[in-house]
Amino acid sequence: MWILVFLFISFFSVFSQDMELEKKEMKNEENVENEKKADEKKSYSNDKKNKEGAVEVRAERDFSGIKYLNDVRGTSIYAGKKNEVLGLTKINANLAVNNTRQVYGKIPGVSVWENDGSGIQTGIATRGLNPNRPFAVETRQTGGSYNLFNSYNSVGGTSGKLSYFVFYHNRSADGWRNNAKYKTQTGFVNLSYQINEKAKVGFEFTRSQYESQQPAGLQDGQFRHDPVMTSANTEVNPRQSSRERNWLSAPWNLPVLTFDYEFDEKTRVSVKSFSLVGERNSIGNVSPVNVVDLSRPGATGFDIQNSFAPRRVDRDFYRNYGNEIRFLKSYKLFGIDNTSAMGIRSFVGNTNRIRNTNGTRGTNFTLSETNRIGDFVVRNAELNFRTVNYAAYYEHLFQFSSKFSITPGARYEFINSEVSGYTGVDNLSRTATPVSLDNRSLPFNIARPQKINNRVLLGGVGLQYKVFNETSLYANYSQAFRPVLYQELYSPGTTVDDFDPNLKNQSGYNADTGYRGSIQNYLSFDIGLFQLRYNNRVGTISGRNRTDLPGAFQNPAPNLRTNTGDSLSRGIEAYIEYDPIAHLLEKTWWGTISGFVSYAQVQAKYISSKSPIAINTNEFGRILLPDDGVFKDIGIVGNRVENAPDRIVRTGITYTKKGVFSITFQNSKVASVYSDANNTEYPILGNLNSNGSGLS
Repeated sequence: MWILVFLFISFFSVFSQDMELEKKEMKNEENVENEKKADEKKSYSNDKKNKEGAVEVRAERDFSGIKYLNDVRGTSIYAGKKNEVLGLTKINANLAVNNTRQVYGKIPGVSVWENDGSGIQTGIATRGLNPNRPFAVETRQTGGSYNLFNSYNSVGGTSGKLSYFVFYHNRSADGWRNNAKYKTQTGFVNLSYQINEKAKVGFEFTRSQYESQQPAGLQDGQFRHDPVMTSANTEVNPRQSSRERNWLSAPWNLPVLTFDYEFDEKTRVSVKSFSLVGERNSIGNVSPVNVVDLSRPGATGFDIQNSFAPRRVDRDFYRNYGNEIRFLKSYKLFGIDNTSAMGIRSFVGNTNRIRNTNGTRGTNFTLSETNRIGDFVVRNAELNFRTVNYAAYYEHLFQFSSKFSITPGARYEFINSEVSGYTGVDNLSRTATPVSLDNRSLPFNIARPQKINNRVLLGGVGLQYKVFNETSLYANYSQAFRPVLYQELYSPGTTVDDFDPNLKNQSGYNADTGYRGSIQNYLSFDIGLFQLRYNNRVGTISGRNRTDLPGAFQNPAPNLRTNTGDSLSRGIEAYIEYDPIAHLLEKTWWGTISGFVSYAQVQAKYISSKSPIAINTNEFGRILLPDDGVFKDIGIVGNRVENAPDRIVRTGITYTKKGVFSITFQNSKVASVYSDANNTEYPILGNLNSNGSGLS
């Protein structure tokens, strides 16, 4: 915390010292903006002309790796909007294994979720080639712990009007946990052809494929010693694995066509067509982690491929296509530049989903299905999802002066979601008899409901006031909407979750305000407040005692994915990076040292409850059963939102010897979170009465 205090003090002291300097730099604002439009880089003119009549241009050293988008870039408006741009070449991070905690270390409030240590399946939660280089070849070969091998090779350049960039990336490792090996390959091609001064056409293609072994989760007592959860015969080892037969793969193909046309300096249009042709495949034992994956009774142990129970095969096939057109027009109003931006978008998504509980019995990765009647594969489910989306937006940047601007905008969305196909098991029950070779006459259960239409109009507004040339105050408000999709109602499924068939659309808003910018080449900052409202939030709760569900759900699985309630998140996000050497000494032969703090303090709680679930707990986190044996319907109001840490602090110090090397020490501390809306701290091994008895 002392680092945060230090940097805050440094910021305000430096800020007061440089007010006069910033005022002088404001005189060069017009030159700066012209340079930004020319090369979309944040450079500025130090002196327009010296006494000999030459032009001197001084470029800022991007010491932080964090920048902010210009007010207008391409065919989009970013004035008054919260944004960060990561310059990966300026960040000391382990890009070879996609270490997201290092990559996003300077973005305040980023909570990183990783399914494993491979860097393949990562997620973040929180409130982006130089075309003129003649020719370049880059190759990197990296080795590391747990048999890590990483190979990256690229070639790029420009030949006449054609610019190109191609890379191939191959990585594999055994993984930190047992049964966690993986291999991934990615290829990328980018071609850009400048037809003339006004028109440019481009093509991109990405091919990605990975195969990853899934070691499965651990119970709390297996991960670390706990006086309540860890029994005498429990092995405490976070590297252990309860599965060796579980695998996941995902081959992806993403082609993109682009066309950009500039009518003049103030009018431009961009057209993009894109597609995704890919798959998501998994096979394994998806029983809860406390169920041991044992061989079948009577197995000899010699025929490994036939000694285990059949694995479940889940496959998704994606065929998605989309087009969008964006148009931007700038014009003078009372002598000041104003800008309008508009666009339309169409998208069609097709997903074919199959499930078969009769996969192979072996341990290797294979997607073979064994339950057949002749050439017909008998599956537990085969579903087709289709989503059609049409959207149009308009926003306008009203520039009232060189300092103050307002950007209102609106977006209209039409979303149609359809489902067809069958489920061999009633989608509302775990107990129905599945389709099998011994029950050929069982009719397929048709998926229902079959169609959902949503039409919604969303609005927002952004405000910005440029205090100095490179610093600004900003505020933004925007509405949000997320429809219910059939892919959720008929989920591939996890080991413990059921989906509520009565899921409702989610909506809300986000509002934030702050002060951001940079001062010369030694200080970069962004300090802001935010509030986020999330209505009909979907989360995980205990499904017991639900009386509003169909009959088949009267006794559902312990965990239920449903609309848990409305949540409200409020907090502060702050990022400050300071280079005292560049500030006080300007230049040294031995290099520079900079330090940064990325800090977020968040209060995210449920303010209303959609589900009457009792959550009374004792000091051990166990559900407290009242003396009369009846749960009280007190809901989840006041509970913390799941997967939302109330504090995230990341600090770092970087030493840089320009043109030679740089090294960074980074520290990250993330507060604890709950994984469900009930805020359960321990699984229910038994109930406790108020007198403390009943522990099993």
